[in-house]
Amino acid sequence: MKSICFITTGDIKHIATAKRALGMANHLSDLGWKVHILMEDTDENRHRARLECDSRTEMHYFPASSAFAERRAKHRLLAAIKPDYIYLSAFVFRNIVFPGHSCIRIVEHSELCSAIGNRSVKRRITDFLLEYYSMVYADGLLNASDYLQKTYQRRIRHIPLKKNMAMLYLPYAYNQRPGRIAETDMSKITGKHDGKTIFVYLGTVTRNYGIFTIIEAAKMLKEKRTDFCVAILGRGRDYTEAVKTVEHERLQEHVRFYGFIEEERIPSFFSTASAFISPMNDTVQDWARCPSKIYMYLPYGKPVITCRIGEPLQIFGDNGMYYQPGDSQGMAGQMMKVICGTAKCSSVDTSKHTWETRSLMFDKWIKNHYDNV
Repeated sequence: MKSICFITTGDIKHIATAKRALGMANHLSDLGWKVHILMEDTDENRHRARLECDSRTEMHYFPASSAFAERRAKHRLLAAIKPDYIYLSAFVFRNIVFPGHSCIRIVEHSELCSAIGNRSVKRRITDFLLEYYSMVYADGLLNASDYLQKTYQRRIRHIPLKKNMAMLYLPYAYNQRPGRIAETDMSKITGKHDGKTIFVYLGTVTRNYGIFTIIEAAKMLKEKRTDFCVAILGRGRDYTEAVKTVEHERLQEHVRFYGFIEEERIPSFFSTASAFISPMNDTVQDWARCPSKIYMYLPYGKPVITCRIGEPLQIFGDNGMYYQPGDSQGMAGQMMKVICGTAKCSSVDTSKHTWETRSLMFDKWIKNHYDNV
């Protein structure tokens, strides 16, 4: 039996890179793997592990601490586990470990940190060097977006000893296990928005992720229609400013903030939605990142208002409900189509985007490249 240890850091409430480990664990167990996951000991991490994984997955929790102490804790755990494969969910200092035994190192990239414009030049240079070092460190790379796959395929040519290293393009996915739809949530949502078209945004509430484009689109739409509401699920650094903007524009009946929503309560909101909103920007950062929330929207078969950028373009092709990045008027126009009943529903084959399918692809990739090493 092959064994794999997923190495994560932080609280999943704030750092979502552990989603793949939790999503794939049961399915890899079904395929004959022994799965271990290292996670910081937080209430939300333990809750999500209970929700997502069965008893076959061995969870190993380490206390919140300094970066160096966290790495020492991970080294101790790995020395006891002795996995055949280690899987770094993000190539950050806290995750970079050096097992004392022979095992294959897989590194995931889900974004291109050196392209994040609001970081300092010094931080971006450090990120760039780390990105290159990840190719030296790893035995294989897993890229969560097509843009990242092409970027690292190009970069690897500058490292002659690694130019034949295996890479896999494997986006995020959704869990087929149905969530619990809380009746109290359902009545609260429908009671507030009875008879209205409901748009749902789930994600970090920041300017960079389009929250103010959504607010501006709602303001424009209000001039023509009043029978709609946008439910904002999540928090972020611009949460307070966004709430104040909505109050200033007197949009409280049309843009409502619900804060952080537990995973099992999300279906309550998604089931009442008429459409979803997933803003993107025409930046290297957004072309490179994998917006995991879009995969959560797919099984509901409802319109997704987004941009012809990066992974949404890979998912929807020419059949998406697109607006130009940052164009609140264009977003409002697509929202109007939903209200009027002329919007395109998602025609994506959702079976291609489950964690089970991703696990099968990962297992096949491992067999093709490493089983005989």
